[in-house]
Amino acid sequence: MLIYLTCISAIITYYIFTSRGIDYRAVALGSILPTAIDSLIGHASLGHSFFLPVAALVIVMLATIGRTRMVRRRLLCVVIGIFMALVLEGTFLHESMWWWPSNIGHTPETISLFPSLGVWIIRDLLGVIALYVLIAIGELYKKDRMREFLSTGRITSD
Repeated sequence: MLIYLTCISAIITYYIFTSRGIDYRAVALGSILPTAIDSLIGHASLGHSFFLPVAALVIVMLATIGRTRMVRRRLLCVVIGIFMALVLEGTFLHESMWWWPSNIGHTPETISLFPSLGVWIIRDLLGVIALYVLIAIGELYKKDRMREFLSTGRITSD
């Protein structure tokens, strides 16, 4: 599931934003945050709610007032990753989880934090394909391109 979320989030972000300034490492980090947060809690709640990315966006925008543009851009990439994870996991389909904590007092849906093994394998296979595409697009098989990606998080294609 980690391969699926990180690689699919990165490739969708690559094609949607088409910007050289995106830090794909930060997008990948953001894409695993909802699952990591809910794993610590023990069930799907805060990490898979609309509240998390909105709160993260507000915090990033307020915390980076007067800071360099690069800091804000990198932190916004984490927020993009969080939004991407929620879309890829279809969280918006589960109303009680999506609108948490506004629905405290309502009967919560019982939603598994992790998919079944078959779904997990299919998702990770799609993630491996996306990883292959990202490597090909950015020519990350070349040492200098890989070094640039590891230091800046950017994927550039000529």
